Amino acid sequence: MVSDQEATTTLKYSWNEGLTWDTFEFSKEPVEVEDIVIEPTSTGERFILHGMTTRGRGIIVALDFSSLHKRTCLGNDDPGVANSDYEIWSPRGPEECLLGHKISYVRRKRDSECFNPEEWDRPQRISYCTCKEEDWECDSGFIRRSEGGPCERIDGKLLDFSPPKDCEGTYFASRGYRKIAGDICWGGVDYSSIELPCPTLIILRTVDSVAIIAIFIGLFAIVVALALQAKPNSQGYEEVKRDDDNTAHSMQQRETSIDLGDSATKE
Repeated sequence: MVSDQEATTTLKYSWNEGLTWDTFEFSKEPVEVEDIVIEPTSTGERFILHGMTTRGRGIIVALDFSSLHKRTCLGNDDPGVANSDYEIWSPRGPEECLLGHKISYVRRKRDSECFNPEEWDRPQRISYCTCKEEDWECDSGFIRRSEGGPCERIDGKLLDFSPPKDCEGTYFASRGYRKIAGDICWGGVDYSSIELPCPTLIILRTVDSVAIIAIFIGLFAIVVALALQAKPNSQGYEEVKRDDDNTAHSMQQRETSIDLGDSATKE
């Protein structure tokens, strides 16, 4: 550990996670330290410190803690026993579960002054917890109006499970909650979004649907108009029939007159 607020000539290091600290002088001239580069695995014993001296000259310092001849830690396969340098440790919140699970690590005991092996793979154990109210937060557009209260829409309206405009197959409707990022709880309280089938009927609420209905009405009106034009005129038919009847009656009267004339001539 080194100060990043002012130029310094020393750094501090600890073997027991901060219970005690040792000081090491790495430069005779004060240096404004910019960074300390470590290995990605954080198990190495060699580090690189770089910064700028008070005279504006860049400086790089190689730190090798292996020269302190500390021993390699033992007993990582049997943590917790008296002769092991390792223990089982779990981070805990107000309750045993943290983000929906319990996790335990095998780590070096704080009072064991030794190095972790460079090829050591830190074991861990995970068990899942049952979901509770605390594992959920309000979804976008929802708030809790009181501490511990339900998530409600910001605009005060009821939940809207209407399908999206381009709905195909199924869609998910929010109930106002989402699981906290990184939470992996299982079962228990479930506020997950609901999967619903897309509707198959025309929904009259949308502008497009109203336009489609208007088109159907227009087509229906055209069909009705064409049908009325194609229907025979019943009144005209009656008039034609009446004219035909009058013609037939006149012809009959004429034939009768002719018959009577013939009879008078014969007499």
